[in-house]
Amino acid sequence: MGSQLVIKAVTPWKYWSRMFLAVFSIGVFGWLMFGFGGIKAGYDNETMGEEMQRLQQHIYDLGRSNSDLREKIAVAKQGGEIDKQAYSQVKTSLVDLQTELLELKQQVAFYQGILSPKEAASGLKVTSLKLNSIGSADGYRFKLVLTHVNKHSRMVTGRARIFVEGIMEGANKTLSLADVSGGKLSELKLKFKYFQNLEGDIVLPKGFVPSGVLVDLMPSNKGMTRIKKNFTWTDIIG
Repeated sequence: MGSQLVIKAVTPWKYWSRMFLAVFSIGVFGWLMFGFGGIKAGYDNETMGEEMQRLQQHIYDLGRSNSDLREKIAVAKQGGEIDKQAYSQVKTSLVDLQTELLELKQQVAFYQGILSPKEAASGLKVTSLKLNSIGSADGYRFKLVLTHVNKHSRMVTGRARIFVEGIMEGANKTLSLADVSGGKLSELKLKFKYFQNLEGDIVLPKGFVPSGVLVDLMPSNKGMTRIKKNFTWTDIIG
């Protein structure tokens, strides 16, 4: 039986596309692992500063690598027929990776503030509160972010309450978390060192016009004071 010669076409553009995505993905993964590792290890301010400089150098090197690969992809595209479907997939993946990279940058900046008490106001803080619609006109999912900046890294324990303020039937009315969660939530438990995300779903009663939200933190730690913070409704709607 005679031997058979098999010829496979190699598309340079596809090769460099895969190379580009591989390098970009490795960079993003490394960045994520670095940020997470910094949190778990509890670096001091000096070490964090050194690591952040190293991270910035890594970003610069990754950017140069991506630029080189982009040029090679452009050359490969000119030398052969472009697979439009493959190009669309690569472009979509690239957009997703860039979005993820931006989110990672924001997370690293957030963590840096927590781990650098000299650069941030110390103590227990209500950092942010966001509400996003969950489909129904009066249904929302809340995300409450709390931070604790302290060089001793004490565990914060206690409770948090949320009140929705507004107008109903022409009169001022304040609804508790139990009122807007159908009794599923009454108070939120606090237990964290650096930060804590608290989430849940709420549904406003018909006819209720919200104007703001009050967050009431009641730490049980000795020496920590009760904290109340008001949010305007239009400022926290996502």
